[in-house]
Amino acid sequence: MHAIAKTLCVLALISAAGCAGQTQWQQPGSDDTRLQSDLTQCRREAARKVDEDLDRRFDAHGDPTMGRTSSFGSRMAAYDARKSERALVDRCMRARGYAPADKEKPKQ
Repeated sequence: MHAIAKTLCVLALISAAGCAGQTQWQQPGSDDTRLQSDLTQCRREAARKVDEDLDRRFDAHGDPTMGRTSSFGSRMAAYDARKSERALVDRCMRARGYAPADKEKPKQ
């Protein structure tokens, strides 16, 4: 049962992450290949940490929703995990010297 609950949480996290806008990163002198490599590494590390946190929640409460058995509780657990993962990716990219790209398009 633990594997099923964990899988459902991860699937909810992935689907919720797909709905959110992605931060565009920039770093002077960095090429796209390096940026994508760094971003992939940061995302993997963040996903690993969130997965470990879900494991701890499961061990402490018997399910990753921390006792919330409703659909709402599951969605909130997925939201919390996604929010944590995005914050971890943000910190990782900033630690590597990146900054969010300006959202304004250049004037022509």
